[in-house]
Amino acid sequence: MSAEPAAGDPAELSPLDEARFGVKSARAREVNTQNLPAVLDFCAVNQVEFLVARCSTADISAVHALESAGFHLMDTLLYLRFDLKKTPIPPNDSSVLIRPVRPDEVDQVGTLAFTAFENFYGHYHADPRLDPRKSTEVYVSWAQRCCTEPSAASLVLAAET
Repeated sequence: MSAEPAAGDPAELSPLDEARFGVKSARAREVNTQNLPAVLDFCAVNQVEFLVARCSTADISAVHALESAGFHLMDTLLYLRFDLKKTPIPPNDSSVLIRPVRPDEVDQVGTLAFTAFENFYGHYHADPRLDPRKSTEVYVSWAQRCCTEPSAASLVLAAET
């Protein structure tokens, strides 16, 4: 199979993680008890050694099924929402200017990400098989991609005094 996911594939290969960590890697974005067998088949066919599998925290049966299949829970994600239609952003009374990141600041964003995530215990750092420095570099490249690739983030903001 190729790195490009086919329609209906339960997972996709992750060339970026493979290049970084040196093992065949894949991602499964919405694992549940129904598609777990297909995810496992995908991994077997593609000889995947490292899988980032996400499932809803509301679907505890999926977590248990993954654990029964030999997976380990490495971290959880929390998504916060703020409905601007219900509560507008209050006026900024501070002297800090919030503005979009400029192209010449991408390296600074990477440096900030390294500092912020160096001791962060996320799913990469939680895996003892992965090099901790390379695990931190995941967040550096992600932060920089957010500044340069619209598919990664629609907007990155900077605070300026």
